Amino acid sequence: MKQIRWTLFLITLAVIGCTDRNDGVVLDTMTSGKIKIVVDESYKPIFETQLDVFHSDYPDAKITPLYLSETEMMNKFLASDSFHVAISSRELTPQEKQYFEKIKVVPITTKIAKDAIALVIHPSMGEVKLTVGQLKEIFSGKIRSWSGVGAKGGDLRVVFDNPNSSSARYVSEQFTGGAKLPDNIFATKQTSDVLTYVSQNPGVLGVIGVNWISDLDDPTNPSFTNKVEVVAVAKSEGEEYFKPYQAYIARKDYPLTREVHVISREGRNGLGKGFSFFTASDKGQRIILKSGLVPATAPLRLIKAKNESPY
Repeated sequence: MKQIRWTLFLITLAVIGCTDRNDGVVLDTMTSGKIKIVVDESYKPIFETQLDVFHSDYPDAKITPLYLSETEMMNKFLASDSFHVAISSRELTPQEKQYFEKIKVVPITTKIAKDAIALVIHPSMGEVKLTVGQLKEIFSGKIRSWSGVGAKGGDLRVVFDNPNSSSARYVSEQFTGGAKLPDNIFATKQTSDVLTYVSQNPGVLGVIGVNWISDLDDPTNPSFTNKVEVVAVAKSEGEEYFKPYQAYIARKDYPLTREVHVISREGRNGLGKGFSFFTASDKGQRIILKSGLVPATAPLRLIKAKNESPY
């Protein structure tokens, strides 16, 4: 019934959208036409699925995504009205809002999910647990060996997906206060490279979006890929350690959480707004649930087996 109401809603807005014209040419509507969007590369697995389902439901619509690092993505979104929508782990900054006010555009931001930064290591390193305090010392360069956190291994190196990524910004804001990262921390070009590098190099700590390591083929028993081992994190020494499973992200037991936002710059009922609404709809939220993230509007249940470790 929810899906029927959602479809009727989109059809109604699509009819309204058809009245928007530019020099006699019918513009795109909520369910048809062609547009381009920019997406944080951290969310590529999710939005490839979102777009596949949206295009299947609305064959007259064609949305072309451009997957970029966060900095590149926001620069594109601000510089050109060719990109109707941006998918980001952050909201617009005050300076970005002022820019849109100056050009008389009113962007609409919709929170669609809760996300998390995952820390991954080579499977041969076994179980590793870190506190937020230890992470601050790692990212500041004070701890440079695995023995410094009570784990086996030699030198401790850290790899990001991209120096301009949302993951790198998150670490900078949360752990280093914007200070320059030490020389044992480096970046690849994209997220998939992090998984490849960590899976082939023991002693490296990878920083990655959690949806890249979630097992999408196991919706009844959420788990992580076996290519890497996922690190459990505690808020402080003496507290419980958690891995970034959905329920722990939702309750913020897992400390490295963030949000996912859809930002539309359309001032009318166009295809960008239609796709924004779709991601927040029941169907779009179920796709997010299956991806390993936490839907913004759907409740979660945590089922814990008897004697099961929280990590």
